[in-house]
This record gives sequence, structure tokens and C-alpha cells, in this order.
Amino acid sequence: ATRLTIMPKQGGAPPLAAPESVSKAVRRATRLPTMAPPNPRGRTTIVSRATFVQKKEKEKAPIKNRVAEWQKKLDERSEKQANNVFSDKYQGNKALTTGDTRYGKAVEGSKTEERAAKAAEWVNKEVAKLLSVIQDLGAHDEEAGGITISFGALFIAYQDISDTLVGMLMRAKKRKQLHYPGQMLFQGMHDHVKITLR
Repeated sequence: ATRLTIMPKQGGAPPLAAPESVSKAVRRATRLPTMAPPNPRGRTTIVSRATFVQKKEKEKAPIKNRVAEWQKKLDERSEKQANNVFSDKYQGNKALTTGDTRYGKAVEGSKTEERAAKAAEWVNKEVAKLLSVIQDLGAHDEEAGGITISFGALFIAYQDISDTLVGMLMRAKKRKQLHYPGQMLFQGMHDHVKITLR
């Protein structure tokens, strides 16, 4: 029988003899170890040729995926800029006016709209908390037509509750849930001002 000696392409394993036929020798040669490039720690790892090729293909795949991902982001941004009236890339027919239903509102489905919804929910909770405190601490005033409390007393009571008192008072007044003279109240200057819960 003819014997064929197969030498590995790169150093590592000793030569192997492939008996019987060339086809079997070739099949065995495909399983011969090959030397992979040194890793960052300076060690040399021996892997099969099939594993080495597969690893190289996997290294190429993430690059293609990243390119596709960035291209997708670029396309999405271009589309948003084309629909953004404040952008020089705007492609709409006209700018929004005060009568437009989208005027002053975030783009539907955007992160900005999501944050605005959360902020509105938080304000509603804070206003409800303020009204509850006034109802608990205030006194009924027939002349004022509701429960009243002075700003000074409310300010002292609210020190251990929240630091948003002035802002929530303004918001509640705008919603016509409270009434008091003026707009913004200041400690000391407006301690005597009566706040009425309607």
C-alpha cells in the first residue's frame, strides 16, 4: 500500500502518515492543528483550522452589524430632521402655528413625549398633596368661601414635606383650585397672605 506523509502548513504537530489512500490522508490533514496568532498576553493557542476560520468569520460579522446599525440610526435621524420644523432640513409644507394641534408638543412616540408625561404625572401628585395639606391644616372661612390658611403657616408646615411649595401654589392657582392675591409668594414678605382652597 502507498503511504503519504502530510506536513502541517505551520509548525506545531509532528508529521502524520496517512495510510491506504490519498483521500483519507486529505481528510486527516483538514483536522491538523494550526497555529493561531498570539493573544494579547503573548501566549500561543493551538486550534483546528476549521475553528480558526469560523472565528475569523465571527470577527467580521459584528463589524457588518455595527455598520448596519449606525446606518439605521442615521436614516432615522434624517427622517426626524425632515419632520422637525426647527431644523434646516425640514421638508414640510409650512411651519406650525399656535392653532395647530401639534404646536408646543413633543413628537408623538418620542422620548421627549415620554418624559413630559412623567413630569405631568408628578406635578399632579404634588398638587394633590398640597391641597390635602391645606385641607388638613386650614380653617373654614365663610367670608372667603372655603378653607383658608396663611402662607407663613403653610410654609412652616411644608418644610418637612417638600421644597416645591411656591411652584405648586402657582400651578394650583392656574388650575383655579386655589386663590390668593398676586402670583409668586415669598417667605417673610407674604406670610400674612391668605390662601383659599376652593
